[in-house]
Amino acid sequence: MKNQAFTLIELLVVVLIIGILAAIALPQYQVAVDKSRYSTMMPYVRALYDAQELHRLETGSYSTNFDELVINYPEGTPLDSSNRPILGSMRLETNGLYATGHYIDSNKNVIASYGRYFPTITYKFGSIPAAGKRTCISYGSYLTRGDKICKSLGGTIMAEGYNCGVTCNVYELP
Repeated sequence: MKNQAFTLIELLVVVLIIGILAAIALPQYQVAVDKSRYSTMMPYVRALYDAQELHRLETGSYSTNFDELVINYPEGTPLDSSNRPILGSMRLETNGLYATGHYIDSNKNVIASYGRYFPTITYKFGSIPAAGKRTCISYGSYLTRGDKICKSLGGTIMAEGYNCGVTCNVYELP
């Protein structure tokens, strides 16, 4: 009767193949997860942008205060006491120049930001005007990870090595 067991070499080859496949697939999985989480903040930024535009039509200027804005977030969004959505891996802000969302890690460090710049402003990235543009910005120690997110969304580089408090790359989104 012939022995039907696997040899040690056969088992090692299978483990090696699985290890190689995991090494190839894991970085792509991380990019897919990051892109998904980043994309979920886009409707929130759009709501903030629309609220700012409505405020400008009513008052003649953009607001720097969330409390002055009438924001219609997607249904079921939990809000904090300042009427800001509680979003886990995201943080929203506006300062009268833009509406933006920050994709953050568990320590509140910014990985990448999604911004919509108001069409009536003169804000620039170096010599490149930002008015009316949608941007993806990657930051500091997360520059490579953020770049992958921005590129996966079809971003084209606007400013590389820009000073955003830390080194950042700015992409224009389609």
